Amino acid sequence: MAKALAVIEACDPGCEGPGEAYLRWLLASILPPEEVITQYEVWVEGRQYFLDAAIPGIRCGFEFDGYTKVDITSEGRRDFVDRQNSLLRAGWKLMRISSREFVRPVSALGKVAAHVQSCGRPVNGPKRTLWKKLPSGFFVPGRRF
Repeated sequence: MAKALAVIEACDPGCEGPGEAYLRWLLASILPPEEVITQYEVWVEGRQYFLDAAIPGIRCGFEFDGYTKVDITSEGRRDFVDRQNSLLRAGWKLMRISSREFVRPVSALGKVAAHVQSCGRPVNGPKRTLWKKLPSGFFVPGRRF
């Protein structure tokens, strides 16, 4: 029952697929759900973008790269690179995560936590558990990932 309630609390209609929902769950495992906004709208250089997940106050963004993220045409790749570079120039710190990384949830959580810390937000302990038990000492106060 506790896990079901945690899932309901962490649910977000802004997730556009299972990969984004998994990313949201990782973030909800280490941060209060209200700190993370999915499909966060960003205007940069006159263009509108939506980050898959963001902690807006510290310009910390997350992008899930699924199989259809980048159009295989050269124009699609160019748009992808232009978008990434525009967001970086605007001061966003972005983390890209793919479904391949989700097969090892503890490793994926460590990468997400390291990115959050690199953006200036301390991560000292889990807010809820993952489906897999975390190793002891994973969240030691002040630990750098």
